[in-house]
Amino acid sequence: MSQIHYELFVRRKVGAQWTLEIATENRAHAIQTAEDVLEQSRAVAVRVSKETLNPSTGEYKSIAIFTKGMVDGGKPKKDEEERDPLCVQPADLYTAHARDRIGRLLEGWLTRHKATPFELLHRPDLVEKLEASGTDLQHALQKIAIPEAEARGVTVHEIIRHFQGLVERTIGNLSKAFKKGALPDLDKEGFAKAAERLVADPDRAFLLGAGVAASIAPAVNWSEKIARLLDLADVAPTEPRARAAAGSSICSHTATRMPCAIKRCR
Repeated sequence: MSQIHYELFVRRKVGAQWTLEIATENRAHAIQTAEDVLEQSRAVAVRVSKETLNPSTGEYKSIAIFTKGMVDGGKPKKDEEERDPLCVQPADLYTAHARDRIGRLLEGWLTRHKATPFELLHRPDLVEKLEASGTDLQHALQKIAIPEAEARGVTVHEIIRHFQGLVERTIGNLSKAFKKGALPDLDKEGFAKAAERLVADPDRAFLLGAGVAASIAPAVNWSEKIARLLDLADVAPTEPRARAAAGSSICSHTATRMPCAIKRCR
């Protein structure tokens, strides 16, 4: 992301919190998308902000340049508010909803590395690259913290501190599993055998997901990734429970930020 970009936040319904829709370096595109969202009734209010990076601090200054719709009104009473709970445990980041948000917050970085949010959550090498990338992770936390803090009536610093702790614990769990050798090597063990071995493990979704992520890591583009996933689907186990676990680990890779061409995993 460059030193100046634009972020579109939307309010899906009256009283709802602001959520990030897109981040782009094209001002006209951000405003036009905001107009389209309202016209298509996908939100009751929109806000486009200009984000300018301060190189000395690594933080972004946010200025609203376009607002439209029910921006300020219609806040319900506290006991009637319907807010998504904050992610609290590392496991919360592995839900489909959380992966979709990660995909939007880190869209540019993930696109550059040809990776899905699911891969990022399961590959230690990708996590290391993200941590070493400079401001990408910090900026993602800032982007989510601003609307969350506004909606919950707390400071941005509190929200950032919460998510920083959550990210650190998630990275720690992944690194620990990797160092212990707990993550399966599907190229050596075989997908079917690994799925059958792990079917009774309470962490089977995480472990198989890591195995699948490592197996498709050498792919250099989306087509090759999909081809590798299809190859894994072809050798999935036949035992029903193991097959279901294997299929879920494959399809989860295509659920966000990857063209979904997987049919045989279902």
